[in-house]
Amino acid sequence: MRPITLGRWTVDLYARTIRIHRGPNPNCRQCSGEGGYETLTVGPAPEPTYELCGCWNPDHGLRIPLVARKRRETLEVPF
Repeated sequence: MRPITLGRWTVDLYARTIRIHRGPNPNCRQCSGEGGYETLTVGPAPEPTYELCGCWNPDHGLRIPLVARKRRETLEVPF
């Protein structure tokens, strides 16, 4: 199933779990709503590194486990 997105909130529905997490702030001045930015390291060979912005943390979110329903076993005839 595709994720459901409401603004910067995303809801993923799995077979036994619902996961809710928040995306980066679209109005952030530092990352422009992308969640991170590249910086250059100082040294003899500068390399770009990707830094996460403070407006977003991809590891935080809410995980709601779904309990499997138990089958009702009856000794009666179903019809």
